[in-house]
Amino acid sequence: MRKFKKIASLLTAMFLVSSVFTGCSQKESKPTQTTTKTEAKKDAPTQTADKAPDPIKLTFVNWGSAEDSTKPAFDAMCDKFTELNPHITIEQVAYPYNSIKDQLLIMSSGGNAPDLAQLKAEWVVSLNNANVLEPLDDILPKAAIDDYFPGLLAGTKYDGKMMSAPWAPSPIVLYYNKTLMQQAGYTEPPKTWAELIEQAEKIAALGKDENGNKVYGLGLSSKKLPGAGYFFLVNMWQNGGELLDDAGKIMLDSPGNVAAFTEGQKLIKSGVSPEGLEIKELRNLFAQGQVAFHFDMEAGVSVFEKGSPKGKDFAKEYGITFIPGVDNAQGETFAVEHHLIAFKDSKNKEAVGQFIDFLTGPEGMKVYNENNGNKLPARNSVGALEFYTQEENAVLKPFVEALSFARALPAANEAFIMACEDIAEALQRVSMNNEDSDKVVKELDQKVKEKYKQ
Repeated sequence: MRKFKKIASLLTAMFLVSSVFTGCSQKESKPTQTTTKTEAKKDAPTQTADKAPDPIKLTFVNWGSAEDSTKPAFDAMCDKFTELNPHITIEQVAYPYNSIKDQLLIMSSGGNAPDLAQLKAEWVVSLNNANVLEPLDDILPKAAIDDYFPGLLAGTKYDGKMMSAPWAPSPIVLYYNKTLMQQAGYTEPPKTWAELIEQAEKIAALGKDENGNKVYGLGLSSKKLPGAGYFFLVNMWQNGGELLDDAGKIMLDSPGNVAAFTEGQKLIKSGVSPEGLEIKELRNLFAQGQVAFHFDMEAGVSVFEKGSPKGKDFAKEYGITFIPGVDNAQGETFAVEHHLIAFKDSKNKEAVGQFIDFLTGPEGMKVYNENNGNKLPARNSVGALEFYTQEENAVLKPFVEALSFARALPAANEAFIMACEDIAEALQRVSMNNEDSDKVVKELDQKVKEKYKQ
């Protein structure tokens, strides 16, 4: 009886929130939502009455138009699409980044789903499990689907269906501090994982910089947060470990993963890597010139410029290269990306497919970069844009090249985020509590299998 009351209360709450959105779509003012609308341009080409298609309005839920830094780009992309397709208008519905997944679940469960939405890759699984998404295989042109980078496309598949489209991906690469390397006797970045560890150890042995600050060889995120867990996948992969096999089965209990945790234990306990920090704290240390090697995405470029006392001049002191692997310069890495999803309740699925094709394709990405800059391609054809070959954007070259082999995060299970937090906790256990790696990895394997119901 108590369980029944809880379910009834939840349904009532969902109905009330859904009602709020319905009211907003009728232009009532509500503080939780910002709506912008892009209408067809007045000077758009006209068509004869017997050939003009019926007017269509698509509702596009996103967080990009809710943020001052990206709103101009989102408005410009919608304007351009309407210019090319005068019968289609785009109504943008803006929600803050942290609330958009929950809002979409509420809206779609209440029968008020938009036509399409922007979503973080790790959140797609929740909407897919709610059975509210439209597979993109049938509404995107085959040429567009074949154009996505294979590694990114693999991260969109659920039971063999493409349930989302990758957009503006960010591959993880290696930033290296040239000054610290030179002080330790190195003139070239490491070409293999073993060289990376060796150089990191020798740089850490320098002790302190000229200001008396401790110098670290490698920034290793070990705070108990999901981000620390999926960044540690890089270390697991280079040591021959994996989270999942090809069939989706957990395979954490392996020699490769034990080696990765043992290596992480040594790096942190010996002071080669700092202890218990998250990614934003590591970014700050790198910007201050206290970390020699740092894994990050292209956003690091602007972060380091703002965080370094040297400002723009700090860019002269660091380089960017691929994460080194076991025996070559292209070690395993991953990309984090935004995704675009379509809803099965949309009455205009063909137009939704057109819009997603536009946003992720050369025309849309050209507008995106002209108005916001430094957004990377999810498709091969976009990588050929002149924007990426311009001298002022040369810093993006290794990121664009890394997209050809970067993996998508294995996030097609709602337990993935919890598993990443468990990985971060396991790293803390071996490095801070000095627990045995083999024992910790075995317990981690069992814990994650339970979450995955395996």
